Amino acid sequence: MNIIIKNVALEVTRRCNLECRHCMRGDSQNIDIDYKYIDYVLRNNHLIRVLFFSGGEPLLNSKAIIYAINKIIDENLEVLAIGFNTNGTIYDEELIDALLRYTQYALKNFSEFYQEKFHNAPVGITFSDDQYHQNNEDVIEEYLKTKDKIKYTKTGKLDVLDDDLLLSGRGKNMFFGRYFEFKNKPLDIMKLDDNSYILNNDFYITANGDITTQGDGSYSDMDIDNFGRLNSNSFYNFVKENYENRDDKLLIISSTVILGVDAPAIIPILFLLDIFISFKSSLF
Repeated sequence: MNIIIKNVALEVTRRCNLECRHCMRGDSQNIDIDYKYIDYVLRNNHLIRVLFFSGGEPLLNSKAIIYAINKIIDENLEVLAIGFNTNGTIYDEELIDALLRYTQYALKNFSEFYQEKFHNAPVGITFSDDQYHQNNEDVIEEYLKTKDKIKYTKTGKLDVLDDDLLLSGRGKNMFFGRYFEFKNKPLDIMKLDDNSYILNNDFYITANGDITTQGDGSYSDMDIDNFGRLNSNSFYNFVKENYENRDDKLLIISSTVILGVDAPAIIPILFLLDIFISFKSSLF
């Protein structure tokens, strides 16, 4: 059985070097992810479209990001793009070197993914430069020296009157913001006719190793409401328990009939799947 994950985020740490009053996560915690959870995600899936590193401030545990990158390259794993958000206060040259190595690896192995413009670049980094973060412009300028190889974006000023702030974590004390109730999204599994399964959820793996399908919200929300602790069989079990045992298998995609390509040509069809998923949602 081949399992393809659309998007997965690894919360590499719950530590943070800032105390932003709008933070939806809440107070920082002295918890870093165990590398075994990185292994579980990378070893047991045929392909991951986007691997995102989250926090906390993810660069406080850049060694975990570098570990994941090295594993992808050394084991020739099919991870098509990676990225993270940072508060722009920490520069890590070793991490930049790893990101550049991954960029070279991805462009060599998954060139059609970028040539067809299904994704802008192998690596994307976003700086949180809104009115609540205290950036270091010198740090950001140091990163931008590699802007010809890495895609950098900035969040810009948050519009507090336009639902940019979530009333979650420390954000519950904000005067403005959008009401937020943490709730995991139902599993969305699609089958190709070659015994491959696509998990369309945006999975979020917490630093404790818990699995959620909701990346927003506080640490306490995720600790209480989740799909359990990640193990080496978690995604396989999701398919077995939530698709194979269903009586109402509404969607079995034929990669040759519906998509017009052979099943191994999975990279070019991912963008089409996004369109198809949206169409399916409107029907069901």
